[in-house]
Amino acid sequence: MWIIDPNTDDREWLSLLDGELKVAVEFDNSEEGYQDNIKIVFSENSSPAFALFKADETSFGLTSEEARKLALWLITAADKNDQWMQQSK
Repeated sequence: MWIIDPNTDDREWLSLLDGELKVAVEFDNSEEGYQDNIKIVFSENSSPAFALFKADETSFGLTSEEARKLALWLITAADKNDQWMQQSK
C-alpha cells in the first residue's frame, strides 16, 4: 500500500544524496486492521527533473516479516561492502 503522507513531525532522518533524499523508519499503527505498521518514509528535496517520487513525501508500510527481510538484506550488503573495502586497501 502506497500513501502520500504530508506529515511534518519531528522524525529522525537519514540524509542521502547530499540531502536531496531523506529516509525515516517508524512504527505507525494508526490504521486498524493492517499488519504493515512499519512505515518507511521518503522525503525528497530535488528538482522535478531528478525526482524519484511524484510527491515531496511518500511512505509505505511493511509487515514485521518484510521489515526483517529488508533489514537482513541491508546488513548482508553492508557486511559485503565492509569486506570489499578492507580488501581494497
